Order: sequence, then C-alpha cells, then structure tokens
Amino acid sequence: MRLAPRDTLAARHTRLRQAIVSSDLDGLVITHLPNVFYLTNVVGTAGIAVATRDRLYLILDFRYLTAAKAIWDTPYGCPDAEILPVERTYDETLVALTKRLRPRRFGIEGNNVPVNRLTQLTTRVGGATEIVATDGVVEKLRIIKDAHEIEMLRCGARLLSPVAADVLHDATAGISEQELAAKIDWRIKSAGFERCSFETIVASGPNAALPHAHAGERVLHDGDLVVLDFGGVYGGYCVDLTRTIAIGDPDAEMARVYNAVLEAQRAAIFAASRASLISARVPSPAFVISASSA
Repeated sequence: MRLAPRDTLAARHTRLRQAIVSSDLDGLVITHLPNVFYLTNVVGTAGIAVATRDRLYLILDFRYLTAAKAIWDTPYGCPDAEILPVERTYDETLVALTKRLRPRRFGIEGNNVPVNRLTQLTTRVGGATEIVATDGVVEKLRIIKDAHEIEMLRCGARLLSPVAADVLHDATAGISEQELAAKIDWRIKSAGFERCSFETIVASGPNAALPHAHAGERVLHDGDLVVLDFGGVYGGYCVDLTRTIAIGDPDAEMARVYNAVLEAQRAAIFAASRASLISARVPSPAFVISASSA
C-alpha cells in the first residue's frame, strides 16, 4: 500500500504537536497541500488541516469527502482526527472552527497564505485569537524521512531505473523532442507511477546547453547530444534522474568530455564513500535525505 500506516501518521502528529507547543501556539492551520497529504493521506487540489495540541481537523469540500471517509476507518486513516465538510467556503469553515476552538495563538503557514487572505482571516476571527504567520513548521519535520517515506523513495527509484534503460531504445535519429518526451511520459505512467513529477525535458543538439529547456519540434540527428530529465511520483513522492546520451557514434570531443565527467563522478563517489565510512563510526540520531513530495 502506498499510503502511510496509521501509526506512522500518529508519530508525525506527535512530532507536529511538539513543534506547536515549542512555538507557543495552540494550533497550526496547514494549507500547503503536500503538508496536508503528509499528515492525513488525503490527496486533492484543495483542503485545510488544522492541528491542535490534542486533535487534528481536516476541512474538505464535497469533491474529496467520499474518498477521505473511505480510508478514515482503515489502517491508513487519520488517528484522533475529524473531517469537517465545507459549508460555503473553506475560509468561512475555518473561521467557524477557530471560533469554536477559541485558541489563544493560532499559527498559519506564512509561505503559503497571501497577505490579503491572512488579513481577512484575522479580521473575521476577531481579537480573541492571535493569528501568527509561521515558517516551515511542517517542512522541518519532513526533512527527516520516516521508514514509510524511505520505502516510497526506494520503490520509485527501482521503478524509474528500467524506464531509463528503455528510453534509450526510443531516442533515435528522426524523432522530435516532443515525440520522445511523450514516449517517456507513457513509459513513466506504464511503469506504475501516479504521474510525471514535472514536465519531461528532452533537449537535443544546441538545446542541450539550455537549463530546463522545453521539448520542442526539433528533430534529433546523428551526432547530437541529448539531455533527458524526467521523473515520476510514487506514493506521493517524486523521484527523477537526468541522462545525457549521444545519437549515433560520439565524436572524439564528446568522448573526451564524457570521460572527464566520468572521472569527476568516480572521484566524488569515492570521496563520499570515505566520508560515509568516517561518519558511520559516530552514531547518527536520524536518517536525513533530501527529497520532495508532490
């Protein structure tokens, strides 16, 4: 199952509540959707999670209520949580909940809430509650990956590597960048990913020198170097890779540059391996990995 188990969600909630207390807050309003998914297993294009010191509330509109309720009483449902349907608008439902809870200080994700919306919420809630803009409260928790997240990333990596090998058969002279990108996207979804993690990059010939170039109408030719950058979302987590390939036989300059990069890569891997062996002698409090969620 790609959803986090209930006990994993409970551990995340515990860590969040500790962060809420240490920030001198009575609760946190979570509007950044990847953070909502991290805490609830609910995926959607809208939704608000409200975490207090002892409970979690999930505000959803009618589009997501049925799907959320379907997992609520399963091993992947949210512990100590209540679903609140949107009556008129998300903000009106949030204001009503806030007035009901009567918190002294409520945090709200400052990086995800426009100033106008924050001002309106503050006005509607009234002076009894101070609304405080916070910075990265949930994101700081997400930096340290738990066992479920590590497994999702590993599964995604295992699925993506064969896709990269198969793409080599698609990249031939005569195909356009757009056509090749479409084939890569099809392979990603056919491999079992939920969706592509970003717009697939196919940059051939002179376009290969453009960072994050868009796949266009240019046709691949013998002698081209082609940059391929693609990825997929598995279990809500993005994995991706970049490959540079040659169409036809590479010339002497291509081979020289390739070997220079390969030598640098091997030196970096060797240095990183030595650093890992040294750090392994000192007990580490947590496993930290840099990766994004969708």
